[in-house]
Amino acid sequence: AERAMLAYEHDVQIRLDAERIPAQVQALRKDCETSKFGACLVLQVSQSGGRYAQGSITVRAEPKAIEPLIASAGKGGEFGDRSTRAEDLAVAVRDNTLLQDRLRKQHARLLEFQGADLAGCGRDVHSWVPPSPPTSLGGPGSLRGQLLLRRRSSCAATTARIPSGASG
Repeated sequence: AERAMLAYEHDVQIRLDAERIPAQVQALRKDCETSKFGACLVLQVSQSGGRYAQGSITVRAEPKAIEPLIASAGKGGEFGDRSTRAEDLAVAVRDNTLLQDRLRKQHARLLEFQGADLAGCGRDVHSWVPPSPPTSLGGPGSLRGQLLLRRRSSCAATTARIPSGASG
């Protein structure tokens, strides 16, 4: 059986006087951004004013930072609803680990191919074929064309059709 890897999501509602909401949200944002209570990342911030003023901040933080962040958010206010939800990420983490391992192996294999000459199949076709004589057009019947065709046929599956009367 896989070991559970739980990720918790906390939702806390705090009632504050409307004029205190912007300062409280900003203070909580600063606490998170400076890692005052532990590693923390601000994911979303929103505020609205008017008759039904409200503020919201969403953070991702390490477990030891959660309760101090909640306490900081609630300073001078009244706690309302609070809920905690857990999600088991073990399967997603396992799948990502398997995918990373497969990609590392594929990368290593591609590096092997990149470094290998693959039976003389270098990258630059012109580096393996001698220059054509000035009188040759370099077509399939020329020496250059024949060498190029031979080199390509040793590197990849190729169908070569040579019409009658082709010169060598």
